[in-house]
Amino acid sequence: MPYQIDEISEKQLKFGYWFLTHKDQFKKALTILLIVWCVVTVGYGIFGFVHHFLEQKKLNLALQQLASQQLDFASYHQRHQPQSLALIEPVVIYTGKNRYDVIAIVKNPNERWLARELVYQLESGEFFTATTTTYLLPNQERHLIKLALESPKRLTELKFKVLDLKWERVKANFFVPGIDFITSEVKFHSSEDQGRNWVSFLATNNTINNFWEVNWQAVLYSGQKIVGINQSTIEEFLSSQTREVTLSWYERLPRVTRVEVFPDVDLLNPGIIYQVPGKAESLY
Repeated sequence: MPYQIDEISEKQLKFGYWFLTHKDQFKKALTILLIVWCVVTVGYGIFGFVHHFLEQKKLNLALQQLASQQLDFASYHQRHQPQSLALIEPVVIYTGKNRYDVIAIVKNPNERWLARELVYQLESGEFFTATTTTYLLPNQERHLIKLALESPKRLTELKFKVLDLKWERVKANFFVPGIDFITSEVKFHSSEDQGRNWVSFLATNNTINNFWEVNWQAVLYSGQKIVGINQSTIEEFLSSQTREVTLSWYERLPRVTRVEVFPDVDLLNPGIIYQVPGKAESLY
């Protein structure tokens, strides 16, 4: 039987004796532990304070530089707006019997902006035409033609008035069908007996697409002056097909020294292209 005094066991007596004999060592160990703890915590605090001071100094400097820079939002906005349309003022051609043909050349100089809706009108004093809506693709130049305008008052010039213009920024994947029409044998003909002048040429559809209709425009020059304009539409212009196109004038014209012809296709209309039943189409 182990010896026991006042309900204190032998193990408790041995532990008490061991603790009393090692009490000084415990004090030293606790002191060292507290010193290490103080060194770690105080050192970390000092490091944090120094780091905060240095970073705050950098932050204050950055804020001062930012505040000193005047951000020109107006200039930024202006740089990222579409450029204005380039316009050659309308040319008015008198064709007799109070009638006039008019041509205006308009170009969209922007690479990433589509003039989705251009609403315009031609006017001179109290005379004005009906409003017309068209569009211009990026970097596209179009010949806007009005034929047989009637005015009892002599028109010497007309102003091109933009009534509304809606821009649309095109995305990188913006796509319209490409056109590759080749014109050849462009000739101007005149017959005094018939009282007729006409332009004839061959047009070849060098694309893979079939077009329901293509509008062809012709501009006649005498030197540098435009003396005649006309347009005509051909239908069902097939891929790889060559068609003869003729445009006629029945009024007297001055001597024509140069002829230019242009295609005008409604490329924003997805229905302008069609497939021929039974014909193999391109895989692309």
